[in-house]
Amino acid sequence: MYPIKHKNIGKKQMEKTNVLVSLVFLLAVVLSMSLVFADDTETADNNISIITANESEFHTLTPSISIIAIGNCSSYYVNLTSNSTVVVNDTTIQNNTLTTITFTTLTARNTYLYNLTLWNESCASQINDSVTYILEINGRPSITSVTTDDSCTIRSQDRLFSTVWSDLNASNNGKNDSVKQYVCKTNEFSGGTCTGGSWCTESTYQTDATSSCTATIDGSSTTGSKDYYVFLRDNNNSDISGAVSGVFTICGGSEWDEEDTGSSGTFSTSEESSSDSPRLGISWALVILIAVIIVVVIALIYASKKRTR
Repeated sequence: MYPIKHKNIGKKQMEKTNVLVSLVFLLAVVLSMSLVFADDTETADNNISIITANESEFHTLTPSISIIAIGNCSSYYVNLTSNSTVVVNDTTIQNNTLTTITFTTLTARNTYLYNLTLWNESCASQINDSVTYILEINGRPSITSVTTDDSCTIRSQDRLFSTVWSDLNASNNGKNDSVKQYVCKTNEFSGGTCTGGSWCTESTYQTDATSSCTATIDGSSTTGSKDYYVFLRDNNNSDISGAVSGVFTICGGSEWDEEDTGSSGTFSTSEESSSDSPRLGISWALVILIAVIIVVVIALIYASKKRTR
């Protein structure tokens, strides 16, 4: 009897287990179907995360901003206004996808407020969000005047370059941005560097509309006319649109000659010394000749006196 009783109990437990497994399977199927056919209005959030890049300052009149809308809808409509001027209207962007929008009709040295509004009523009527950012169009610095000494510079001496400039911007309360001066040897400037060589660079940025730097002329520099190109860059990495150029003269080192300066009263060079050598040789020969004549004259006088005796 005992073996039969245990057999019946095992069969009942297996039947209960099969029933539970079937119920769990049916529940999983129901949940899966509900997720497949559910309307996304039921799961949509009531807000959108809006992210923009480069929202503050630009160096172009047609800046572009990057927008990302993060929510539960597949796409959104976006309106963009700048100081109440419509930039884009009812433009579709995809959810969680980087989208670029370009501004137009902006002017330099001005600050704008731009507003982004995003919504999707078909997805969820309650989703409607907006953000406001400040956008500045930075102005390039400009040169009023450049001055440097008109006289030639002797090698191993200094030459000063001074510049008067302007870089007024609305975001800086109508004051100048900070500006640095670069004096290049060629008309080549990129990323704050004189790519073709530099005469001098200002050590710090200035705000008082004047800049200067001092070039030390290398002792091995060749003499003659030298070109220079003055560039400016402000603290927002905005460069002057074009350099102001000029010419100065290097006139030699501590023993500069008439060929270097074109003037008289110069120091002697080794070349001049060598040209003097023949003149020195002729002078000594003349002295010797005079001495010989004197000796001969004395000898003749002596001989004449001897005969008269």
